[in-house]
Amino acid sequence: MRPGLLKSLSRHAVGPVLVLTCLVLLAAAGYAQRGAARAPATTCTWDGATGNFNDPTHWSCGMVPGAADDVVINNGGVTVTANATINNLNLGGGLLTGGAGTTLTANGSVSTWTGGTMSGGGTTAIGGTLRLLGSGGQTLSQRTLDVQGTLIWASTGTFSHGNGASIVVHNLFDITNDGGTSFNQGGARSQITVAPGATLRKSAGSGQSTLDFVLDNDGTVQAQTGTLALAGGTGTTSSGAYTVASTLQFSGPDSALDASSSGRAARSAARARS
Repeated sequence: MRPGLLKSLSRHAVGPVLVLTCLVLLAAAGYAQRGAARAPATTCTWDGATGNFNDPTHWSCGMVPGAADDVVINNGGVTVTANATINNLNLGGGLLTGGAGTTLTANGSVSTWTGGTMSGGGTTAIGGTLRLLGSGGQTLSQRTLDVQGTLIWASTGTFSHGNGASIVVHNLFDITNDGGTSFNQGGARSQITVAPGATLRKSAGSGQSTLDFVLDNDGTVQAQTGTLALAGGTGTTSSGAYTVASTLQFSGPDSALDASSSGRAARSAARARS
């Protein structure tokens, strides 16, 4: 073949091949980079230090947990400084905190809280079920625990609270123990809000379960078994229903049923006051 012809073919054929090759390599590099930044769903365990939730060096998975990842905190202190979404939250010890305006959302099917503290002015939002388990107890100070799904209190330890903490129940708060809460963290007394359409019930245990939170019941409170003692008062805004199949006790600094509380159930509850 003539040298001139070979040179001409090189200009017209090799150039496009090189360009196409470069594009393929760049695409592959971009895919690899995305894969390194976002690994498949995994369990990310905090290393026990005190630090920022968004610092990947503190997580066993080597990255900041995302919406598909389970989070495990057993010790240390984790501060949430910006809104974050994870799969399941498993708090077994240590501290989970964050300032006002920050929310850690766990949208997985079942999260657990077996020990440790939630504090700060922020919110822990649970989309599925949160199980309170174990004998070590839990502490809620100032923080809002917002449960869209089901909150199951089955632990045998004391649930400590204070500094104006808040539990908001949108579906079901199921008490399956004979335990108690303790307003021992100082500040303003904490509050449980049973939203319209939601239910707080004691469904298991033949003994007494005591809640010394202020209760704002705009849904339904059910004493199905044993004794459900509301020892923090009901405030003046409760307008929900009270269904008493066993024993329901009212006490505390302000225990009053709103005039709109449902008739027979409200009268039954009133007779159970102590």
